[in-house]
Amino acid sequence: MIIKADKFKEICTKENVRNSVCGFSFAEKSTLVIFMLTVASWITSDPKVFKGWAMFFKKGYVTDSCSGMLAVFMLFVWPREMPDFSFLRPESDRNRPAVRREALLTWDAVKRRFPWSVILLLGAGFAISKSVKESGLSSLIACNMEYLLSGLPLSIMQVFISLITVILTEFSTNSATASIFVPIAFNIAETVRAHPLYFSIPAAIGPSFSFMLPMATPPNAIVYDTGTMRMIDMVSCGIFLNILCIGITVLNMNSWAYWLFSMGNYPEYVFRHNNTSPCH
Repeated sequence: MIIKADKFKEICTKENVRNSVCGFSFAEKSTLVIFMLTVASWITSDPKVFKGWAMFFKKGYVTDSCSGMLAVFMLFVWPREMPDFSFLRPESDRNRPAVRREALLTWDAVKRRFPWSVILLLGAGFAISKSVKESGLSSLIACNMEYLLSGLPLSIMQVFISLITVILTEFSTNSATASIFVPIAFNIAETVRAHPLYFSIPAAIGPSFSFMLPMATPPNAIVYDTGTMRMIDMVSCGIFLNILCIGITVLNMNSWAYWLFSMGNYPEYVFRHNNTSPCH
């Protein structure tokens, strides 16, 4: 649909659609400014290339969540309409009391629209992830995998490493799974005299293939919370995506990546100080 310039000008002259079509309202501008300031705060807190504003606080005292909470606080106190300050009114209208403005965000709106089920679901996922790691279950699985895979062809070992990391990441966070399995992958490569990247890259990429369960990753939880998908729907579609991604990873690792990273050579220097495995 194409709107001519004169027709668009006519539409913009109508008061009831002027703000929604032809420009930003005060509330929209305020929200945009708060969002941009929040993003800028995240970027400039500790950019590494130069000292950020976090240097004025004790190390670890200020995190990205502080900027996020400050932005939420501003949404609760900043008005959605232009403040009715007396100095902004005409001289003849400055003596009347100021009109109270409603905030950009109210608690009633939060109670009605906030997806509490997503928070509870993600919280349960983080709790399970923490228990899997702290109880030693993840390390037990990884160490037994190192023992069971010894003696198999390298390509089959790579498939099993990818498969196990993908399965575990459905119940654990991506970073926790990768931090456990990447050192194990290095040790397996050292044992069979293979290039370290041949096993460590699939072990690092595999935790990103979390498509089956809602608790695996926040986007899954958000989709599941809409109520349009059942658990069996996510599992049936997710298992296909997991298998597809594992196949693509193994195919790439044994084709162009094998040539690109010179995986036919065994770099001795990589394993001189490899003591990061939880199995030793």
